[in-house]
Amino acid sequence: MMVRKSFVWLFSICMLCVFLTVSCGGGGSSAIENWTGDRAYVSPKNVSASDAENQSTELEDRWWESTTFYHIWVRSFADSDGDDCGDLKGITQSLDYIYAVGFRGIWLSPIFECDFKGVDINMHGYDVSDYYAVNSLFGTEQDVIELINACHEKDIKVIFDFVPNHSGKGNQWFKDSIANKDGKRDWYVWNSTALNWNTGMGLSGWTRNGNEYYWHAFADSQPDLNFRNYEVREEMKNVVRYWLNRGFDGLRIDAVRYLIENDSVQVDTAESIDFFKELRTELDKYESPKFMTFEAWITNDRKTLNTYFGSQSELAANMLLDFDQGSGIVSAINASKASALKNTLFTSENNGGGYGTFLANHDEYMPRLGTLFKGDSAEDAKIGLATALSLLRPTTPFVYYGQEIAMEEDAPPDTGDVRLRLPFKWREMVKQWIDDASICSMNRALIHFRNALPNLFSSSGKVKFLESKQQYEGRNVDKVAAYTISDGNDVLLCISNLSKYQWDSYSFAVDAETMKPDGKYILVMAYEDNDNLSVGAESIVVKDLYPYEMRLYYSGSTIPEPSMIFTESYLQKGEKFEGEDYLGEEVSSKDAFYLRGDMNGWNTSSPMGYDSSTKLWKAKVSLVKKTYNFKLDKGGEWKNAYGYDKKSMSSAVVALDKEVKISVAEGDGTNLSFTAPSAGDYIFSFNESTKILKITRAAH
Repeated sequence: MMVRKSFVWLFSICMLCVFLTVSCGGGGSSAIENWTGDRAYVSPKNVSASDAENQSTELEDRWWESTTFYHIWVRSFADSDGDDCGDLKGITQSLDYIYAVGFRGIWLSPIFECDFKGVDINMHGYDVSDYYAVNSLFGTEQDVIELINACHEKDIKVIFDFVPNHSGKGNQWFKDSIANKDGKRDWYVWNSTALNWNTGMGLSGWTRNGNEYYWHAFADSQPDLNFRNYEVREEMKNVVRYWLNRGFDGLRIDAVRYLIENDSVQVDTAESIDFFKELRTELDKYESPKFMTFEAWITNDRKTLNTYFGSQSELAANMLLDFDQGSGIVSAINASKASALKNTLFTSENNGGGYGTFLANHDEYMPRLGTLFKGDSAEDAKIGLATALSLLRPTTPFVYYGQEIAMEEDAPPDTGDVRLRLPFKWREMVKQWIDDASICSMNRALIHFRNALPNLFSSSGKVKFLESKQQYEGRNVDKVAAYTISDGNDVLLCISNLSKYQWDSYSFAVDAETMKPDGKYILVMAYEDNDNLSVGAESIVVKDLYPYEMRLYYSGSTIPEPSMIFTESYLQKGEKFEGEDYLGEEVSSKDAFYLRGDMNGWNTSSPMGYDSSTKLWKAKVSLVKKTYNFKLDKGGEWKNAYGYDKKSMSSAVVALDKEVKISVAEGDGTNLSFTAPSAGDYIFSFNESTKILKITRAAH
């Protein structure tokens, strides 16, 4: 009898343990968090920094800070052999153009063998099948080396796109993992049940294979590698060493947020950052300075983003790609709101790290400028202003191929991100090259200007936003932005008219630390040779500003060469300013509502204005005659375009001056569409109490 009671008691304890494991661990997740693999593992292709060849020489530390990079989508840029697929030799043959524009760095989209491969498909390369082999449609490893050497001869640095979070299903490692062969089972993340994990992208995350499930933060064709396996960690560090040894100057790392999950959180874990600290140690072993920049797609959360810099004692990223600044520029232009730029001027460092900025890339981040402003009466002027605002800040610019000529996106039936990757328009480039007032010429002038003042456009340069002193009928006017960049010696004054109005004069408060009343300020860029600027003890006054004009003044020891001075030709006839529509107070908190859509690049930078007395949220945007898709969501970090549960979504069409009732959830919202009957400014208003949305024409 005692034996039976003991057995029952022991069985009950065991069942309780099982229950606690399932309840607290989500069905066996504790096993996933176990470390596996051989700590002494050495890759079959093992290399070390001492094996490096084809290296850049005489590079200064932190050379990347003052480098302007050209982001090349390899399959779409330059085709050397006529097979309708861009290749590495095509880039090598195009280096004279790249250098002439002023680019001193190139970021290559993924060049390694991949699963989804072909000329007529969306071959993106983020499903790597062999990390040590070059995509045969692009060329060979020897072509890579020849490109690198040709770049280094021109003092152009090259970085490659590295995808550590996941491989393709066709990768031999994953095939061996499925077959439990060669010790590869634990190279990927497996579990007996599909856990309740979430990366915030609306995907299931777990796919069944046999009796178990494998984890994928993205598509099921891209299984996640297991970075709690010592062998995986060493292998992936060796992949980086292998290609750095071939001569690459650094790397852009994809999807760093999703590297290592735990049962509590599946993104932005400390374990992920710990691996990148190990990788940083490998980079720092090279005599020729290397760097890595991270794609941590985080918006409106600078604190979390900066954790990827590591700590003072254990560094991680040298640079972080900044997803706030580019969309913030476009948002400020669309809203004609100067103060919106203030929160986009991030230049503060974190443990010696810097920011990489851009206006578009290969992803669904933002439309190409040529498409975003197409049909606008001030199309060229707005493109020029956005371009200047992006290049004129002390960050590292990454210019997506074709942006320098305002190339448009591909037309339907191409949809999704493939529309952003159409072939480079070489004929259009030639046409713009000989036009001194083209977008290409503007890029060329500003990039060479940056090259001439490396300290000003590196971490030495500090930004100060100048507050507007302009008033109209007792209210502050918020239509023209001004800021300075100073490194202690040189000063750059950037003035941008974000409105359709022409100003006889506009005034700002002086920043006494950087602006001197008796200073000499040289006009570097304007619509005309117009240097109407006066700097007093308390105010700066600029005169004769055209709509969407960027006015640029320089004070310092380096006198700009004539080729650096750029005069725009996008003269716009301005209207008289007679006040502006009241949009309420800006609410910068998780309680704010955001208007997101293809009218503003689905930006996340500026919440709608709020009138607490009426519970009314408002946003003013400039539209052209076309149909727009948009949504409202409340607070928090937006989940981006593919992050919604389609089953729970509804849709509605909004007509001008018609009310429509919609539901808005935190981080989500109803799919909406609106057809603008003509170009102009429109007010989007949403009553938080009644849930009524209405679109009207702006007063001006």
